[in-house]
Amino acid sequence: MPRTMFELEERIADLRMQISTEADGLVTMATDAGAKMDDVRAKQQRVKDLQERLAVLETERAKMAEKAKGTMGAEGEAMSRQEAAGMFYRAAMMGQMDKLPRMAYEQLGAKPAGSEDQGSGSKLLATTLSNELLLEPQVTNPLRGRMMVTNIPGLKLPKLGFAVDNDSFISKDGETAKELKLSGDTVDFGRYELPLKATVSESLLRSTPLNIEAAVNAGLESAQAAKELKVIFAESPASGEEHMSLYAKDSGGSNYLCKAVEGADLLDAILAAAGDLEDVYQAGACVVMRRQDYYGFIRSLANAEALFGRKPEDVIGYPVIFCEKATIPVVGDFRYLHLNYDGDTYFDTDKDVTKRLRYFTCNAEYDIHVVLRAAFRLLGDRALIVSDSMRANGMPEGEAFDLGGQMVTVHQGKALLPDGTIAGSVTNLHQEIKNLVSFGVPFEQAVKAATLLPARAIGLDGEIGSIAPGKRADLVVLDENLDIAAVYH
Repeated sequence: MPRTMFELEERIADLRMQISTEADGLVTMATDAGAKMDDVRAKQQRVKDLQERLAVLETERAKMAEKAKGTMGAEGEAMSRQEAAGMFYRAAMMGQMDKLPRMAYEQLGAKPAGSEDQGSGSKLLATTLSNELLLEPQVTNPLRGRMMVTNIPGLKLPKLGFAVDNDSFISKDGETAKELKLSGDTVDFGRYELPLKATVSESLLRSTPLNIEAAVNAGLESAQAAKELKVIFAESPASGEEHMSLYAKDSGGSNYLCKAVEGADLLDAILAAAGDLEDVYQAGACVVMRRQDYYGFIRSLANAEALFGRKPEDVIGYPVIFCEKATIPVVGDFRYLHLNYDGDTYFDTDKDVTKRLRYFTCNAEYDIHVVLRAAFRLLGDRALIVSDSMRANGMPEGEAFDLGGQMVTVHQGKALLPDGTIAGSVTNLHQEIKNLVSFGVPFEQAVKAATLLPARAIGLDGEIGSIAPGKRADLVVLDENLDIAAVYH
């Protein structure tokens, strides 16, 4: 015999499902001329028996509901669902679930605390008992408004190009007219399956009047958008997924497939990248970048305070889309970034009656192609490392020296005045490289920011900054831990 309203609701739901299945089978047998009438009558009796059982359980449910209404609270009044929820919340917050009266569990339709099942009343928290559901912000794909999105099974996209083989003027009568040279290609979209699943306990679904199913489905859509962005801005795409990423590199792993454009600073690089785009892509061009990168170069501009209130496109000259995944800003015509879903995205639910869990699933098959990489420009090397290190750099711990009449002491990697004030930096370029790598900056990029780019900034990249014939041979060899192993001059 079910002990709680929750268990009773489970039994009733299962019986209704069985009745529906058996009734469908009865109709199928009745329409089959070859079916024996004895089998039809047996199936009919089976449906009748299940319906009678359902009636008994529904009667019991009514009795249990009436009993719950008459259950007396602490003040001698009938305990409402709101009162039960309040008691439940206080008990959960104070770690006194074992002291919660059974009447509260029954009113909430939950199982008593201590059950090992995921449907346990102890799994119910404050958000499930309120009139509003607290949701985390949903992930969206900000590029959707710019990129091409289709839903075409087995999509093959023809790609045509025209070039003038000979664009000189006709020099004399009788000379053949100049012709355009046609080149053709096909972009084949594959099917990359994306399965997502979220699990919610039946007790959660039954203990709150909220439409949790809709909230879960919204979460699945959010996860789908997050996956789209992950592959579009993957700096190390998985094998076979290189064509999806704007950051993909060539087979050698050294050069971006989308052209990288450098500049003296971030704004200069953006303008240079935009200017480097072919004229045919200018009309649809925009900039995709992180907010911290945008505000970073805003601070470096004159009258920065006035600029903070301006729209990004007023400052840059091109529409700006903020996306935190765009660790390397991209300038381009995103109509040539094509997302195709090969069929419908299916949102479905399933139920595990033994564990009392409800599964919400989403399944989508899609592919993303950077159709024309010529339509995109990446902001390449845009940051260089400098050091404002004092003469204390390299001095041992505790060493003191004079700085403009004040004694400075090296302590724990810092140059400190007698009162503990930091006098200046003692961090060298080598340590800054190690710091950047520890922060997640690729080793190659960090080294370049400390060598070639500073040399280029002062116009000496023809003499120093890289290992090449004719350049000054100042070499620092690092080991696997990025510690200095040898120095050559």
